Amino acid sequence: MFLLYYTIIALALMVLDLLTISLVSLQLVSFLSTDIPTSSTNPFFNKFISYFSASDILIVIILRFIVQIYQTYLINSYAYTKMRNMTISSLQSCLTSSYSNFSSKSVGSWVHLIATESENYAYHYLKPRFSLLADFITLIGIFTLLLISNYIVTLFLILILISYGGLTGIIFVPLLRKLGRSRLKQMTLRNSIMSYLLNNWLINKLRQEDTIIKGIQSITHKIKNIGILQETIKLGPRSLLELLIFSSIPLILLSKNPNLIDLNTLSIFGLSAIRILPLFNNFMQSLNSMAYGKAAFDELSSILNLPKESISMKTNTSFTDKLAIFTNVTKNYSGIRIKKLSKSIKVGHTLIVGPSGSGKSTFIRLLLGIDRPEEGEIEISERMKPNEIEYIPQKAFIAPGSLKTNYEILNISRFLDILKKLSLSNISSELLDTEIPDFEKIFSGGELQRLKLALCIYKKPKILILDEALNAVDDKNRSTILIYLLQVIENVIMISHDSLDAKYFKKRLIL
Repeated sequence: MFLLYYTIIALALMVLDLLTISLVSLQLVSFLSTDIPTSSTNPFFNKFISYFSASDILIVIILRFIVQIYQTYLINSYAYTKMRNMTISSLQSCLTSSYSNFSSKSVGSWVHLIATESENYAYHYLKPRFSLLADFITLIGIFTLLLISNYIVTLFLILILISYGGLTGIIFVPLLRKLGRSRLKQMTLRNSIMSYLLNNWLINKLRQEDTIIKGIQSITHKIKNIGILQETIKLGPRSLLELLIFSSIPLILLSKNPNLIDLNTLSIFGLSAIRILPLFNNFMQSLNSMAYGKAAFDELSSILNLPKESISMKTNTSFTDKLAIFTNVTKNYSGIRIKKLSKSIKVGHTLIVGPSGSGKSTFIRLLLGIDRPEEGEIEISERMKPNEIEYIPQKAFIAPGSLKTNYEILNISRFLDILKKLSLSNISSELLDTEIPDFEKIFSGGELQRLKLALCIYKKPKILILDEALNAVDDKNRSTILIYLLQVIENVIMISHDSLDAKYFKKRLIL
């Protein structure tokens, strides 16, 4: 529907362009020579132009200006709406993909691909496509006018432009497409390294990892060179067009052929050239931009085509005292191997312990259905409903913005009481309603873990899973928190390396 509407607007602009060129040419001929009639010598123009007076020129020019502004608004409105939709769709596709697909890239890489490449898709691929359509329609209209005016010069001009288009398609477009792919690859690598350096800021402050810094310097140097080359190549088609056009003008003038250089022809072609040169240049730039933005489109398409994987677990309705049973489960992940594991998680409070690399976090992902076993079977109780489970990883993440709004905290007094029980009485009701862009700047690691725990407790989950989620909390607060936590939550599954935590749990699962 939008394409049809946009095409109608482009056709209207083309008609106004032709009227402007014809009327202004008529006035120009009339002004320059009193010997030549004020109407064109071409019968077609005699009849067509007779419907317009000299005063109509201003109206046509104003209308053309309004339609052109509206056309530009339409393109940008459509492109930016698509960018927004592409960002949301890509994010949702990423969030619903399998764990193996998600973990194939760093968080920094995902953010870059979804946010930056959505913008590149709208700006360098989608927007030029519609500009291309509008420019093509206007060019067809102007060349039709020129053919009627003087077909010999017009055919000569078309031959020049076809040669130009062929050279551009052979030389510039493939090169820009290659540069687009190279840019995406280098920028993804750069963002991954930057994420690593910033996530390990303290270590880098102490140790200064010069090798990694040199690596990112090399990558940014390549990105710089790609940018320089891209902008230079974008100018190439325009320079080539100007060379061909300007070199052909002396040839036409030197021919002294009255069929080629009469005043009517010169005025029509002169005014048309003012419109054609930027139009054709924009036309080729749109093609080049699409070639450059194709990499962004391909990458976003691959994200949108990620296979969706819902959490699907085998439910056993006969379970009364168990939450889950693992039977001969095998799973390999990043060198960590769970082999022929047969264990059960009982109702109540369970502490999962084991040496580093024994697969504790992998076990939790399998339990939650986020990851799937290569062999064996996992059965879960009816209690293991996704909307009644809360999970806190080792690093506590809290969404930027207002806690009250983001986490739907309606009962302020109850939430403040939970905070007090978790030794966070310094958080006031005013702070809950404050827009906070980065919680890590105002809370310590231990405070963030306790705040995240408070948000989970507030939701009254039937099952709470903690993956070393209290490792930044001091022993005194940790003891108080665990006593309170085990009183208010019916089922708690906790991974811990701290031997002091064992005394609070009656059940232990050793991996």
